Amino acid sequence: MDKAGSEILSISLGWAYFAAWSISFYPQLILNYQRKSVEGLSLDFIAYNFLGFTCYGCYTLAFYFWPAVQDEFKRRNDGRENLVAPNDVFFAVHAWLLTLATGIQVLQYRKRRHRLSPFARTVLLGFAASLAVMLGWTIQEPKSGLLDLVYFLGTWKLLMSLIKYLPQLWINARDKSTEGWSIHNIVLDSTGGTLSLMQLLLDAWRSSGGGGDPDWLWHAVYGNAAKLGLSLLSLGFDVLFMGQHFVLYRNNPRPTLNREVSSQSQQLAGESESLLGSGTTPIVYGSTAHITVTIPSPVLLSVGGVERDPDPDPTPRPPKHGQPPQSARGSLLRRHDDPIGRQERDDEVSNDADDDQDEVVRLDGP
Repeated sequence: MDKAGSEILSISLGWAYFAAWSISFYPQLILNYQRKSVEGLSLDFIAYNFLGFTCYGCYTLAFYFWPAVQDEFKRRNDGRENLVAPNDVFFAVHAWLLTLATGIQVLQYRKRRHRLSPFARTVLLGFAASLAVMLGWTIQEPKSGLLDLVYFLGTWKLLMSLIKYLPQLWINARDKSTEGWSIHNIVLDSTGGTLSLMQLLLDAWRSSGGGGDPDWLWHAVYGNAAKLGLSLLSLGFDVLFMGQHFVLYRNNPRPTLNREVSSQSQQLAGESESLLGSGTTPIVYGSTAHITVTIPSPVLLSVGGVERDPDPDPTPRPPKHGQPPQSARGSLLRRHDDPIGRQERDDEVSNDADDDQDEVVRLDGP
């Protein structure tokens, strides 16, 4: 392959991995927005991701734009150029912005029980303390300390990539489910990791004169160590996540999500009982509450705008002129505009006092 062809291939691989890795952030953002929830998503994962891409963004920006860092790298590596490409910079900044957006969703949708673990807080405090030490060293040794600071940030990016997947793996294993967590970003992540690794190896081969240097493979290690480690770690964890989603816990519901639905159903039933009185019997199926209401007698009924107070006096009233006598306990009248069933019930007339019976009214509704 000639020099021009290898350069075009490198650029193509670089922007292809940028697209795959960048798009991999969007399914989780969309899923969180659609569900209005981050249940099933690890807050530790989000915190590690945000810190990691903050470090990686500074790492790539420094290597690509800062002459002092570039010159110190050449001095330490026999005049070789670093292998940070423009697509590396664009990816790091874009990923940081999307991780920030996911963090805002977490603040908006998280439940009270959804919080950082003590281990994650310890990690964040450890980063703050070690960063303070490195900044002090950089101030004392500005020439060599600046590159060391950039390496420090790249190392923390790899550390965050190593541990950020562990909480999500554990949550999926604990719940025996991957519900609430998008597998699409893993498929895209593995695609991006493969393309990124291919670009890095190709650039290392090109920088050594097309394989003329027998140590060209090592140039991929120290030329952009953070990119190499990021690609390998991503691919390794992607295999584990795919095994959970497609093999171990395929189509399993997440128990925490089911408990949330059950809690909403009980709340619905409780609100219905408070509105309709203690005579209601809530029957809950899934997320729908079916209410059966029994109206005891005597009670003041208002149906379709017609109020009826059953006669407390068991003695039958004498019929009016031209009307048959009524039963001892009265009757329920419903008009044509009855909102419950829009049905009519004719008055039951009984001239035989021995057949006189009580009337029970039962209303069933959703």
